[in-house]
This record gives sequence, C-alpha cells and structure tokens, in this order.
Amino acid sequence: FVYDLAGSSSDEEDGGAARDAKRARLSEESSRSLPSSFFCAISHSVMRDPVVCADGMTYERAYIESWLLAHDTSPLTNQPLPHKLLVPNIALKQAIDEMLERV
Repeated sequence: FVYDLAGSSSDEEDGGAARDAKRARLSEESSRSLPSSFFCAISHSVMRDPVVCADGMTYERAYIESWLLAHDTSPLTNQPLPHKLLVPNIALKQAIDEMLERV
C-alpha cells in the first residue's frame, strides 16, 4: 500500500468530493460526537489534509501554510517556532477518512 500525498486519480477525486461534503456536514452538524483531534485549531472544521507543525499540533495544511506566511509563531501559543516544516499526519488522515466512510 502506497499513500499518495501528491494527488489522486479521477476515481478518487469523485470520492474526494463526497468526503469533502461529508466533512462539511460533520463540521456543521455533529462536531460534538467527533474527536476534537479531527478539527483544525485554526479553521475549526474537519481536516482534509492534516499536517503536524513544529509546535507539535496538527492543523489543516492550507490554514497553517497561510498562517506561516505572515508569522514565525505557533497560532495556539504564540511561541516562536524553531522551523516551518510541515509533516503530513497520515495516521490522523486515515482515521478521519475511516470515520467518514462509516457516516
């Protein structure tokens, strides 16, 4: 099994649209029943592309990238970050995707 971080096939894109719709619905309707780790601390929505930042926290990639363009600090603690490297949180992404398949 190889996890493709760069992209997806057209079949997966169709499934991706369905997962995105489920993410939006879950964020709006049932956020109390989902683990808080599924939600981005910046956007407060269910993550699609979770990444770990130097502060050890996981954020939605697009939101933390935007934050890091203007800041050198953690969005949660405002403490300086030692670097701006973002690492995919594959385990969390798989857990979110598995939950969405069950819903």
